[in-house]
Amino acid sequence: MTTIVTNTTTPTNTPTNTLTPTITPTNTLTRTPTQTPTLTVTPTQTTTPTATSTPTVTPTRTLTATPTNTPTPTSSPLLSPSVANYNNQSIFKGVSNSSTVGTNGAKSSYGCYDMSGNVSEWVGQSSNVCIRGGNFSSVLNDISKYGRLVVAATVSDPATGFRVATSGVNGDHLSLGNFVIVSDVSNTADADTSYGAVNYSYLIGKFQITNDEYCAFLNSQAKLDTKALYNSLMGNDTERGGIVRGGTPGSYYYISKMHHGNKPVNYVNWIDCARYCNWLHNGATDAGDTENGAYTINPLGAVSRNAGVKYWIPLENEWYKAAFYDPSFNSYYLYSTQN
Repeated sequence: MTTIVTNTTTPTNTPTNTLTPTITPTNTLTRTPTQTPTLTVTPTQTTTPTATSTPTVTPTRTLTATPTNTPTPTSSPLLSPSVANYNNQSIFKGVSNSSTVGTNGAKSSYGCYDMSGNVSEWVGQSSNVCIRGGNFSSVLNDISKYGRLVVAATVSDPATGFRVATSGVNGDHLSLGNFVIVSDVSNTADADTSYGAVNYSYLIGKFQITNDEYCAFLNSQAKLDTKALYNSLMGNDTERGGIVRGGTPGSYYYISKMHHGNKPVNYVNWIDCARYCNWLHNGATDAGDTENGAYTINPLGAVSRNAGVKYWIPLENEWYKAAFYDPSFNSYYLYSTQN
């Protein structure tokens, strides 16, 4: 069983003031980080490892309902392709922190990133939700296939985010991109955990939802924010929160903090994530409904998933299969980084 962490010193490039990888998401309603997460560092190798990042962030921010945030985000020091972000290894602003999506270890067999470490992820339905994947401060076991935490759907914290899934039948109808197909419909469950069997094909996001993507949602749906889609800790947590709010009730606007645009959103609970999926399901417009669509959310907080859903929070078996299953050998890795 191979440990993910390889504390090898990543020879640093004498930084040419442009960080590699430079992830340039165009955060309109499209789901990019347009990341080519081929995390080749193109080093001009020196023997002095310096994990200093000289961020060059060139945000073109239009503080409107759909801001054109074009950051060239640099965040915490990038980890090597074989090392996951866990056990407080990534330090940013003086604390252990999330890293830019797609820079947290190798991808899964299906091509998904950050499913072992970085931030934990909401999975499941409202009556049976849990958190999977571990996060930047988790111990090794928690980022493995055994890491599973059952919590209330209303909990939020600085180390939990989410990704979305969509259907091979209904497809990615908004053309958000950055989805991978998970097929191999005859796969069996993991004998060690009993999770992972899924008898249909589906698509799941390569990356966790970023602060930039969640900002687009807030700018569309939270100008008054009667549903508390914005958590004040997103702004008040100066180290780990990634989104600030400006304006007054009825004309609130939201932007990602510098160096946080392409980090995973945090301080979201499961209900927030379900409302985000409803917004996508209904076309991701200002007129889009957050209370019906993929899920029906009633005033008492009960949530049911509807037939014909277009975007949704992955079910636990869907998430588990995308993270750990190896279709070549009909077996499961211990970690989502294929080791």
